[in-house]
Amino acid sequence: MKFLNKIKEVSISILPLVLITLLVHFFVAPFSSLTLLMFLASVVLLIIGESIFLLGVDGSILEMGEIVGNSSNKTNKFFILVIFGVLFGFFATIAEPDTSILGIQVESVLGINKTLFVFLMGTGVGLMVGFALFRIVANISLKLVMTVAISLVILLVVIGIITGNDYLSISFDAGGASTGIITSPFLIALALGVSISSQKNTESGKFGAVGMASLGPLFAIMIYLLIANKSGASIVTDSSNETILEIALSVLKTSLLSILPLITFFFIYELIFVKLPKQKVKELLFGSLIAFVGLYIFLFGINLGISNMAISLGGALSKLPVVVCILVTCIFGFAITFSEPAVRILAKQVEEITGGHIKSKTVLISIALSMILASIIAVLMISLNIRFNYIILALYVVSLVLVILSNHTFIGIGFDSGGVATGPISSAFLLPLMLGFSGSGQGFGVVGLIAVMPIISIQVLGIVYKVQLKAMEASLARKTRKLTYGMNVYGNLDKLRKQSLMAQRGR
Repeated sequence: MKFLNKIKEVSISILPLVLITLLVHFFVAPFSSLTLLMFLASVVLLIIGESIFLLGVDGSILEMGEIVGNSSNKTNKFFILVIFGVLFGFFATIAEPDTSILGIQVESVLGINKTLFVFLMGTGVGLMVGFALFRIVANISLKLVMTVAISLVILLVVIGIITGNDYLSISFDAGGASTGIITSPFLIALALGVSISSQKNTESGKFGAVGMASLGPLFAIMIYLLIANKSGASIVTDSSNETILEIALSVLKTSLLSILPLITFFFIYELIFVKLPKQKVKELLFGSLIAFVGLYIFLFGINLGISNMAISLGGALSKLPVVVCILVTCIFGFAITFSEPAVRILAKQVEEITGGHIKSKTVLISIALSMILASIIAVLMISLNIRFNYIILALYVVSLVLVILSNHTFIGIGFDSGGVATGPISSAFLLPLMLGFSGSGQGFGVVGLIAVMPIISIQVLGIVYKVQLKAMEASLARKTRKLTYGMNVYGNLDKLRKQSLMAQRGR
């Protein structure tokens, strides 16, 4: 039953891009029969692979995050947990499908070594995970941390503008892609376990770990690009000349390098600090095996035909009016948002925290509109040849202002929402679509835009909630004053009545 539910969820998320692709094929720009056949086969593999993978993650990686987080009070010295948190963040990022997909795109378009790129992303996430755990225990203000972090992002972007580095966009894509279907639930479980164990179970502790983790690779890749001044070939090509056997072997290597280090490291940690029952160890190993099989099928489907079709579709859209391109990408963004499980979970959490004042539907619509705006900005950026650095600078300046005005809870929710909005379909389809649309590295940045727009929209919701809360408090205060005044009036009348009776008796 669980597997069928996963199949249903993933199928719904894939359906919009399949339908639109078929419409373009039959009515706008037909693709070759081989390209279309490989695409449809890849869709089936992607649905099956992601469903199996998510099922395995539920029974392995998610539980591993909870076990590590809950064991924080058993290590006696917290710095040991921080070190392990750094390493877990590193390995979880390497195991992330979004990371592998982005690494392949960056290597093929810009010529940056995929292994180095993924290593830098993992290092950035690991360091920020360690700091996120330290922040929870040390009870450091999330608003202060995010204010400093965003200010640093703005400073580095300004340096990029001054030095003329036009490829900082991939650093923002790296930040968004790093927190996907493995890293996000793993970090949420880890941070929640630490906050409970350290008796810092506050709203500030529950949220923000995913958002902080996504800043790690952003800083790491951006600093690397600024120092190396790397640009690359900047020509988009597909992998259609690879044989199926070559794709299968390449994906097998990637899948093993993704899952095996994380699992190995967890069991080393478990052996030293936790010592789980043998039956539980067997269950986790079995869940890890399922996750590996699912990841292999998922990545094989992506490499077989999904990305190539997205590039071809982007190339076809580039020949159409800009309005049509905006409409198509907006439909993709809107539909993917509503079908993403992590987004729905976050929306429910917001409704619970605000006591129902901000409904989950409001959050969903807010994030979906953010996806639409990100899609519009990406298309206009490419069509009008606007530099990405100027756009992202303006958006992060707005984010900084909103963070200052918002409260801690919505800061954490906002940055976490940016992480969950950039799911595997964003990296596997929307990014290659924009690369095909631009025909060059200018297509990079769409994942970064998708990640930053929900941050802005959720902060706006937080400010609205803050205003509503103050209005309710003012209304309650007025009602209390009226009630108090009424009680005083009735009290005075009762006092006068008693005095009148005493006067009559005295006569």
